[in-house]
Amino acid sequence: MMYDKAQCKILFQIIRVSLFDSDEFEINAEADWKLIYRISREHKIHTILCRGLEKISSKDKIPEKMIGKLV
Repeated sequence: MMYDKAQCKILFQIIRVSLFDSDEFEINAEADWKLIYRISREHKIHTILCRGLEKISSKDKIPEKMIGKLV
């Protein structure tokens, strides 16, 4: 299955924050959280995604419903 490149880039940035304690970054307002969540579940990286999101400063851009699923 092919994924949107922009959404994968956001997911990889979150993973980088989670694994390497890299600098925080601002989430693009165009993030498709449903797709990012689905990709993380399909590839069994849900917990890594959650850990990265806990470190991100711009959680206000993540829909409340999605935060409930992820964290």
